[in-house]
Amino acid sequence: MSGSRHNKYNLSSYKQLIAEIEQQYRDVPKKGYSGPIPIISYDTNCINARQRMLAMNELERLKDEGWVDLRKSNVVLNELDNNSDRVSKACKTISIGGEELTISENEELTLLRGLLFGGKKHFADKDERDVRHVFDHKKYSCGHKWNFFVTNDHHILNRKQELGKLHVNVGKPEECIQWLTYILPKLKDRIRHFHKRNGVDWSG
Repeated sequence: MSGSRHNKYNLSSYKQLIAEIEQQYRDVPKKGYSGPIPIISYDTNCINARQRMLAMNELERLKDEGWVDLRKSNVVLNELDNNSDRVSKACKTISIGGEELTISENEELTLLRGLLFGGKKHFADKDERDVRHVFDHKKYSCGHKWNFFVTNDHHILNRKQELGKLHVNVGKPEECIQWLTYILPKLKDRIRHFHKRNGVDWSG
């Protein structure tokens, strides 16, 4: 994963692959994507416009080199207050969600709201967006063994165990890097084979 490898990397081919993966999610969301590339979603509070979050810098590098798939919920773009730097940064990753939910999905959203906020009776718009962040990540990646939702939001982090039982890994950016340090060595050969099988000109 050196700089020279990055220079050889065909980014347009990788973007095409990710677009195909995203389409697979939308077409068969219950089945999901079963490839070996870890799927990471990030919260709005992890947008790294000024590159000051070292762990997010590392996640972005891993994404650019093809080792992870980094994405965000569509609601991120509703939380940026027209901050051009943050909007530009967020737009560099795929958006998921934003579509109308089915009856069963609305029921799941309600259950998730209760998990994150307990007995709270009145929910602010921010609360609803927080629920949707986690919901969208869960919907589009929890069928994947290697998924992680990155956030600095304490009330989500405080539900780490409960979300883990739903097969959603949650943690701060630094925790995600620790997790990837553990699992990526086991996946690298499979990821290389996956890129090669899908015709991506990739030298990772």
